[in-house]
Amino acid sequence: MDQLGLKHLPTATSLSQQFLPQNLRRAQPLQKHQNLSWAINHIDNSTGVHILKAREWHPSLADITGYCDACPQGMGFWFPSSREGFYSPTPADSHSSIIFYFEALCVFSALHHLAQSAPYGSKIVLYTDNMNTVAIFNSLACLPQFNHLLKGAVDILLVNDLQLRVLHVPGENNIIADALQPHRPIWSKQKLIHERALALGEAIDMSMSKSYGSALNSYLSFVHSHNIPVEPTADTLSLYATYMSHFINPRSVNCYLSGICQQLEPHFPNIRDARSATVVKRTLIGCKRLRGSATKRKLPLTLVDLQRVIDTLDSSFLHNDKLFLAMLLTGFFGLLRLGELALPDDESIRDWRKVAKRGSVSLTMEHYEFLLPAHKADRFFEGNKVVIQARQYQHNPLIHFKSYILSRDHLHGDAPPLWLRENGLIPTRSFFINRLRRFFGRSIAGQSMRAGGATSLAEHGVPPSWIQAMGRWSSDAFHIYIRKNPAIIQGLLYGRSANSTMS
Repeated sequence: MDQLGLKHLPTATSLSQQFLPQNLRRAQPLQKHQNLSWAINHIDNSTGVHILKAREWHPSLADITGYCDACPQGMGFWFPSSREGFYSPTPADSHSSIIFYFEALCVFSALHHLAQSAPYGSKIVLYTDNMNTVAIFNSLACLPQFNHLLKGAVDILLVNDLQLRVLHVPGENNIIADALQPHRPIWSKQKLIHERALALGEAIDMSMSKSYGSALNSYLSFVHSHNIPVEPTADTLSLYATYMSHFINPRSVNCYLSGICQQLEPHFPNIRDARSATVVKRTLIGCKRLRGSATKRKLPLTLVDLQRVIDTLDSSFLHNDKLFLAMLLTGFFGLLRLGELALPDDESIRDWRKVAKRGSVSLTMEHYEFLLPAHKADRFFEGNKVVIQARQYQHNPLIHFKSYILSRDHLHGDAPPLWLRENGLIPTRSFFINRLRRFFGRSIAGQSMRAGGATSLAEHGVPPSWIQAMGRWSSDAFHIYIRKNPAIIQGLLYGRSANSTMS
């Protein structure tokens, strides 16, 4: 025990194991009749005489106040009045995804400890920085995996006639309980460098890593073959741009320079200054004029194109046809990239964190929605909710999505991925493109869904800022889909459908 009265709570680890959710220990969840039996047992043992007590009372009236906090490595709670603190490590094989469980377990552990010493009928306030935990103990309602903790807390409260309020405290104000968690280990310099290298490797999307690596290889090959120092000065980058523009499109050289900057910045911190130098910019402009060619973009899909596919596949009973149609309509009306619906053909750049889950789907009479876990512009994997309205001009994508979901659930049940082929595999880019080729030529490709959806919205007078937000564009890149069509510009200017007549 130190000056704060800090103690190790020997029962906390055992509590972690004892109350770890059964589904996380690969056991069957509690049956409903067990919960009913628990409630009936309390009723049978009740005295039958009770005086109503207010559940909402001011924290200043508390007899005991405590603070709780948890992290994947441990948890701790402390009581300012007695200057006592307790901590415990979490089970060594615990996954960080169940941190919410340990937050709730920490509050339960504090209550469990107080039950052994608190006077009968005491009022207790426990603070935590986790809002989920606050909701569980104040509403007395929770998800099944937390049910045993909530029942255990109610058992303690009833047996000891305790009154409990669990309140929220911002994490930055919960420093003592946070400090009671096990100390973080000190890393060696080699480990620090290794972990930083891993973090830098994740700084760009996996789908871009190969092309960026190819750009760096071309740069290193250029400087070595021409006997030029590796350091990327403005002069060197200008010479590189000139050389590469003779072999590839100058617009691609611009992308190569971005990849080189990303790859070499940890070693040459001033590379972006060199990249933005006037001599490099003017060299690229000159190369584009000398050797540039018109951009050949794929055509956007139209509402008429969608109807053509619907007329063909609407009556099909094949699961893969239902899958393709649902993906096509969802991609068009949700402004999704093909990479957000299907896996890349190249297995080395597949990112399973981007796979949409069946459990995130919500269906109503008016729309359907699901969580897009991550996308190209989502650097922090916060995800976005994709909402598709049932009424989409003359189309109703909800009908076809429901048809796919019914077929998917019949074939694959509780399998996590949202999009699944008949054979149980997640669809790949080639799966989608091969079916797209049955209806359209090579002028239509995967990006035609996203381009078509943005074009359709613009034609119907949707403001550009809305289109950018709906499509999760981090820049004004979406303007490439709408800049050349006078009818679309009319819709943007006058805020109405481009197909309507002007008075």
